[in-house]
Amino acid sequence: MALTKVHNRMIDGAAANVMDYGAVGNGTTDDTAAIQAAINSGNKNIYFPPDYDFLVKTKVSILTDDITLSGYGSTVITEDDIAALSSIFFVDANRFSMFGLTIDGQAVAGQFAVCDAIFINSGVSSTIQDCRIQNFDNGAGIALRSIGSNHVIKDNFIKNCTPVAAGGAQYGSIMCNASGTLVTGNRITEHKQTAISNAGGDYITITDNYMAGAAGVSDVGGIIFDGLTIGGVMDGNTIYTGDVEAIQIAGGIALYGGASKDHVISNNVIINSNYSAITLFAVDTGAVTQVTINGNHISNSDSTAGRAFEINRASKILINGNYVIGHNRGVEIPNAVTDVNITGNFFYNQDNIAIMVYGNKWLVSGNKIIGDSNSTVGIQFNAVTIAGEQLIHGNQISECATGMVGTFNASLPTFVYNNHFLDNTTDYSWTNRGANSAQDNVFDTTLSGEFTLTSGTASVVFSSLTADDLIEFYLKTNGGTEGALYISNKNAGVGFDVASTSATDTSTYYWRVNR
Repeated sequence: MALTKVHNRMIDGAAANVMDYGAVGNGTTDDTAAIQAAINSGNKNIYFPPDYDFLVKTKVSILTDDITLSGYGSTVITEDDIAALSSIFFVDANRFSMFGLTIDGQAVAGQFAVCDAIFINSGVSSTIQDCRIQNFDNGAGIALRSIGSNHVIKDNFIKNCTPVAAGGAQYGSIMCNASGTLVTGNRITEHKQTAISNAGGDYITITDNYMAGAAGVSDVGGIIFDGLTIGGVMDGNTIYTGDVEAIQIAGGIALYGGASKDHVISNNVIINSNYSAITLFAVDTGAVTQVTINGNHISNSDSTAGRAFEINRASKILINGNYVIGHNRGVEIPNAVTDVNITGNFFYNQDNIAIMVYGNKWLVSGNKIIGDSNSTVGIQFNAVTIAGEQLIHGNQISECATGMVGTFNASLPTFVYNNHFLDNTTDYSWTNRGANSAQDNVFDTTLSGEFTLTSGTASVVFSSLTADDLIEFYLKTNGGTEGALYISNKNAGVGFDVASTSATDTSTYYWRVNR
């Protein structure tokens, strides 16, 4: 009796096994046509059995909605000398899914012109999960074009995938340009430029990913948003970087269509960023706006390099509750920035400046700064060329070479008050200080005492007196005929003399230096 070979496709409801369509899986026979035949069979579920290596020499296209490829333990490979292959899997359909496949480009450096492992051209709601994608030296592991949306890229391992764009632009191992996409739980390693990039997609969420670029490569970055993007969330990622940004939001040119805005960068761990850990940058002022940077842990073993936060041509920025160790500067805010709040952060051992603010309308409040007593400036500000109200309030600055350096603008309201200076080599260096611009700050040195008038005069010895110090008086007890007090002589480094308008005034007063 003749036997009939049984195929999975003979069983109702079974997935289309690529072996039933002629795939061999020995790593040397071209299986492209068999895989394409299974996808085109009308069955929505395509199965790659484990422990086989399926060779693909030309692009596999998914043009039908609701196709799922499953291949836990199975590998799709391509040859390292096929320069014309633009992608292994090309998707132009809705609700495509891929689970568990390994895709290996086997690329030697510079071998491919451009080849992505998975290119999703259009469509909505695709899912790529539990896949291992590796060795696409001139291509992305996963590329999502902006005409699609609402994809999920989850729990994949992506290794040594580095697309190179014309003009030196940096594209990611995951190129996530499709709005509404979730990128979560992925492990991205050995990339030579950016791990995750977004050029124009809105409301993209990037959470709980691990990114560690190739060792010894200086241009390794983490996440880049480029162009006029809205509503991105970057939360809970761990990023090891080289000499470029760990996270960058670039706003482009505001004239060409609004601003990049409403982004949240929170709870990320960024390690050894030797350039700037988090950068907001725009060609035109205000083209990056409404960004919250909260709860990030940023460290750099080489404190002489880079900035933790570099904010340029941006507005309405909140930097709150971050923990920063090392770097040359903690926060750098140049003139072309407005409406920035820097609050509740901890800065430790910046080599140069912990917080530098030169922009408009800023608040620096509640930060704790511990510096390097040989070189660090705690807070540096310049209000001469800016407009609007500036406020430095309630900060604790300790162990710095100079606690605070600043230039006031006598015609603009800049207030420095209720800051605590502790164990600094020099507490402050201020110029152009107005009468009420610095008040109620607390210093190591005792800045108060009392005196009693004798025949309407008194002398107070105070060796740390500076020429800019403001001296306040408070009546303790009346004596004789009380008059109005005034400073008759002030000698920096020595003390001051007080006189009353009444020669018979013998009252006792408290005095306090207000810096």
